[in-house]
Amino acid sequence: MHLICHLLFKENKRSLYRTAALLLACLFSHFGGLHAQPANVSIQVTGPGNEKIAGASISINEQRKKTDDNGFLQVSLDQGRYTIQISAVNYFSFNFSVNVNADTLLLAELKPRESFLGNVTVTSSRNVSSNQMSIQSLNMEQMRKLPVVLGEIDPLKTITLLPGIKNGGEAGSGLYVRGGGPDQNLVLLDGIPVYNPNHLFGFFSIFNGEAIDKIEVIKGGMPANFGGRLSSVINVSSRNGNKDSLKGSGGIGLISSRFSLEGPIIKGKSSFMLSARRTYIDQVARVVAKSEIGNNGYFFYDVNARADYSINDNNQLLFTFYKGDDDFKFADTDNGRNTNFNTLWGNTLAGLFWKQKISNRLQQQTGLIYNKFALNNQSTFSALSFAFASGLEDLQVKTDWQFSSNKWLKLQGGLQYIKHRFSPGAGDVTAGAQQYISDIKNQYAHEAAGYVTTDVKVTPALEMTAGIRYSYFNQVGPTSRIIYGADGEPTGQTESFKRGESIAAYHYPEPRISFLYKLPAQASIKASYTRTTQFLHLATTSGATFPSDLWVPSGEKI
Repeated sequence: MHLICHLLFKENKRSLYRTAALLLACLFSHFGGLHAQPANVSIQVTGPGNEKIAGASISINEQRKKTDDNGFLQVSLDQGRYTIQISAVNYFSFNFSVNVNADTLLLAELKPRESFLGNVTVTSSRNVSSNQMSIQSLNMEQMRKLPVVLGEIDPLKTITLLPGIKNGGEAGSGLYVRGGGPDQNLVLLDGIPVYNPNHLFGFFSIFNGEAIDKIEVIKGGMPANFGGRLSSVINVSSRNGNKDSLKGSGGIGLISSRFSLEGPIIKGKSSFMLSARRTYIDQVARVVAKSEIGNNGYFFYDVNARADYSINDNNQLLFTFYKGDDDFKFADTDNGRNTNFNTLWGNTLAGLFWKQKISNRLQQQTGLIYNKFALNNQSTFSALSFAFASGLEDLQVKTDWQFSSNKWLKLQGGLQYIKHRFSPGAGDVTAGAQQYISDIKNQYAHEAAGYVTTDVKVTPALEMTAGIRYSYFNQVGPTSRIIYGADGEPTGQTESFKRGESIAAYHYPEPRISFLYKLPAQASIKASYTRTTQFLHLATTSGATFPSDLWVPSGEKI
């Protein structure tokens, strides 16, 4: 061709241009070039029985498109060879190649297939490398993903989904951990014991999801810094406020509304968090059926508050507070009857904590704690009236110290003292002009404990935690009690005890030890031994936990 073009050029330059143009046109035409027109390609995707498959995925030379509601797709393609793949849910995929030289209609019938679920792998955080046994922790992000009752996130409801934990019945909050009773669980809010963690007779717990940060459950191998209960430790932590900006949040549920406010007190140095919740069934009922409901009704409320202050890099103060009550009222005056029932019960918790970092190896936390549970009931049935009150009030001081000698050895120790005051169901009865005053006296007790524990890495594969807790309990006066004979009948005599006089004293060592041996492939073997002692008991009349249940101390008879 070079020789021909050269000769043409010698003969006539214009003829050369015409010849070159013709040659290029032939070449482009051969390879689908200048004179090749795009072709309209229509694809109809159906199933058996001419069933149109909408949304089928069609890949044309890796360019993905979808069919319309009639299983139809129309595209414009240059002439050439294409690889087409068609797939749809519940159908086998279909692959083929086609040469496109002109407008084309393609009919594709897909073969249906049965859908089988693949393997489902359930994963969770595994406590493999920690020496602590049977511990599980849930934060609020995890709890929001789990089922809730009537729109309320409830930490105590959530942990009943964990193995080894069962509630006290349908929608009840009384917890049974590995066979233990509801009173054998040490329920803590920011380290403060909670004696009645229930609202609405056990239907809800006192823990407001807006104020909670996380919940930790220890079902076995209880560390030496916890004591006073036999079955488990349920430690609920409230969240810190925002130190940078003021924020608010809230929500409206089927039975209650809640609101939270948080922000800095001194920006970057201290913060607060305030959260409140209240049910409004009573208010709605009075609006909808005022004549039928009257002043009757039930509601509960609770308020959580938390504040922290950083004195400096090594010292911090933390204050936490909770107040919540249940209020139930019922009155019936129809047909001349005079029936009134008014019950109020609730918890008050407060704690002030000082956290100090003495050195890089030594730190301590000291706390002053107050908690109270109280029940008051006023009932009237015609000429009879009853007044009943019970409760438990504590004042506690404790200190915990932690020392890290090196990466192989850690030491922890502390002291705890609690002063208890029990109100074991004192009541008055009035029948007409007669009044009967209960002679049940308040009871008092001192409870103390000290502990020391050590974490040792014996070898890179073997770890050991060993410790001992020594507990002391003393029921003291002032109080008086009835003297019973050998036959169990009252003798008609009473005995009195002066203030601070010992009635019954107990003290027990509580050894704790656990081992961890690490195996290859992210596995380990654990073993533990614990001995625990409980001095407070819940005298209950049913399988569920009601506010009329009484906390009583250990004594000569119990």
